[in-house]
Amino acid sequence: MGFTKGGIIEITSEQETLVDLAIENIMAPSFFIFVQKLFEKLVQRGIPREVACMELYYSGETGAVRAAMSKYGLYRGLQKNASPTCQFGVSSSAKQLSELSWVEEFIEAQLSHIESGEFAKHLEDYEAAVATREAFFSSSIANQIREAEKCCNITFGKGQ
Repeated sequence: MGFTKGGIIEITSEQETLVDLAIENIMAPSFFIFVQKLFEKLVQRGIPREVACMELYYSGETGAVRAAMSKYGLYRGLQKNASPTCQFGVSSSAKQLSELSWVEEFIEAQLSHIESGEFAKHLEDYEAAVATREAFFSSSIANQIREAEKCCNITFGKGQ
């Protein structure tokens, strides 16, 4: 079927699980928190809520750069699909962000949480896991953003 044309990298199921859970516990929540915090700060500075939503994610710019990264690689994807201003912003701000000790501490703590089995234990507590998920989706900021999204009058995937 051609699945191996690009090559195969052998890893253990434990390694695959760690990578997958790391993305779900580090990268994905980081994106949500940064969007939420930036949404709040932009609105505090007088940016209309719907404009904040449009620029932060509805425009698709971030997704397009990420898609280019999956095609060309992390750095070439950014170079090929982001404006020079964006490239400068990423490169200048990334240095500052990478030097913040809490970033590495957060990553280490989350990896330890996964590797120790604590994440799995928390996930097995169905009621607590559902409560955690529901609290995230019904938080004040989530409701503010959903309200702003109504103003955008954009329809995506009916029934979703």
